[in-house]
Amino acid sequence: MMDIRKLVIPINIRSLKTANIYIISNGSKSLLVDSGMTPSTIEFLRSNNVDVDSISEVLLTHLHFDHIGGAARLQADLGVPVNIGTKDAEIINRMIIDPKGYLRNEIGYLKYIGFPETQLELAEKTNPVMETYQMAARIEKLTAVDESVSFNGFPEISVLSVPGHTPGSMTYVIKKLNTAFTGDHVIEKITPNISYYDDDSDMLGFYMKSLISLRETGIEFGYSGHGADIYNLGYRIDDILGHHKLRLSEIYAQCNEWRTPYEISALIRWNRGRTIEDMSVMERIFALGETLAHLRHLEKIGLISKSENNGRIRYKI
Repeated sequence: MMDIRKLVIPINIRSLKTANIYIISNGSKSLLVDSGMTPSTIEFLRSNNVDVDSISEVLLTHLHFDHIGGAARLQADLGVPVNIGTKDAEIINRMIIDPKGYLRNEIGYLKYIGFPETQLELAEKTNPVMETYQMAARIEKLTAVDESVSFNGFPEISVLSVPGHTPGSMTYVIKKLNTAFTGDHVIEKITPNISYYDDDSDMLGFYMKSLISLRETGIEFGYSGHGADIYNLGYRIDDILGHHKLRLSEIYAQCNEWRTPYEISALIRWNRGRTIEDMSVMERIFALGETLAHLRHLEKIGLISKSENNGRIRYKI
């Protein structure tokens, strides 16, 4: 009989405040799903009466630093494998091989999509890429996994690849319990951020297909990466798909003349009626990434065109 325990761990992200991590136990062994944001996760587990010596593997849902931050210490102290989706493992490896070059490319791309040059220096200092690199570089060995993986002692757990929030996002499914560990693929009260990870991929298109593939499993209950449990996954998935259809319409309407992704992001009303001017630099990067993801999807389905001029890209109907 499997037992699932949810633990809410504090994280230093103003808009989120906490992340969820999970212990799945079969009586003799345990799996840890996600690992919080800092190396102190192992102390947090002990303080919550978790037998950390029973943990046999760490299962990461995706590469973001608020989910992988405790993994290196857990591996170092317990000698356990740390599993992550193959595509996310590839990104992490590129970061580790050349972190300065990776960040330089990120900042150059921000400029290319219209981010104000006066803010690029601050963007370089606060870019979440470096947070992810610093967390990931401490993990001695990452195990890249796909849907064929199985976990010793837990034959009931399967893996569903759900690219979108990140290229290698994974959902861990326990079919007989009608339950999925969704990470940041589906969250109850928050629409997950969809951004870009290369120069061309349609991440929003991938994300919407991944939502549909999860809905088609028929799983009803979700343990997510942040906030409340999801009691009707299908309903929540439809809600998120509806949100993106509205956002696509909103962004399409701003393509009535040639504009950079940043200029378009400045015309959008974001959560709680905020504008780009109300945001911190990091929040602007997230908003810009979300805008670009929608623009790329509109381009991929043939509704808008892209042009390059003076080192900037612009979009127009």
